[in-house]
Amino acid sequence: MKIKPIVLLSSILMILGSCSKESTSDEFEQANGKVAEKLITRMDMISVQDSEENASLFINYDSKNRVSSFTDGYDSNVLVYEDDELSTISGGSEPLQTSEFYNMPYDIFQFGEVLEYDSNKNPSIIRLLEEDYEGSIQEFKVDISYDPTPNPFFYTLKAAGVIAVLDKVQFNIGLSTQSPDLIQARKLLPLNNIKKIVVTDVERGSITFQLVADYVYDEDDYPISATFTAISENDGTSIFLKKYEYK
Repeated sequence: MKIKPIVLLSSILMILGSCSKESTSDEFEQANGKVAEKLITRMDMISVQDSEENASLFINYDSKNRVSSFTDGYDSNVLVYEDDELSTISGGSEPLQTSEFYNMPYDIFQFGEVLEYDSNKNPSIIRLLEEDYEGSIQEFKVDISYDPTPNPFFYTLKAAGVIAVLDKVQFNIGLSTQSPDLIQARKLLPLNNIKKIVVTDVERGSITFQLVADYVYDEDDYPISATFTAISENDGTSIFLKKYEYK
């Protein structure tokens, strides 16, 4: 399996249909307590190896502090609200298939099956099945660990109307309320900040990919910078620097 060392922008996690009786906000508060509500305005990812891999994400807000648009400098998406609720997302990329907000190997979000959650209800062990070039199915075990700090994207997702969507029955974005993509994304929503990812080939028992994040936090436990070290069986070691700016 060949996983990109780091992806600055992953799924925007437009989801609904939680099996939990608790709201997403309740689960977030239980995992983190009362924390400052900070909104991300910009993220920069800088590759130590190759400047062509550098990327930025810019997030804009309206007068009500709702996310009005976001762009990577090439593709832009505009969020439309009706009665203060997220209605549609339009623009140069499909909201469920492009990379926005998360730095996680994309295949884990798209195909992973959660086997275990930690005590804070973060997905901690994921089973990943992937088809190789010869058509054979490979099974991988993904172990994810977290810092005891809040997911820094949570309130930005809330400002985009996403968190409200989690607890509603209907979502007008042209997707079925039983969409596997939506249900899958809900199950994989982290409540804390991802610290480490280890991907193991189950058949061989060997690690194929590892990602370790080292954060510098502000006084509110939000990251202001980070160093990501990725070790891939296919691509060797890569290091990325990430910077966060907040509203």
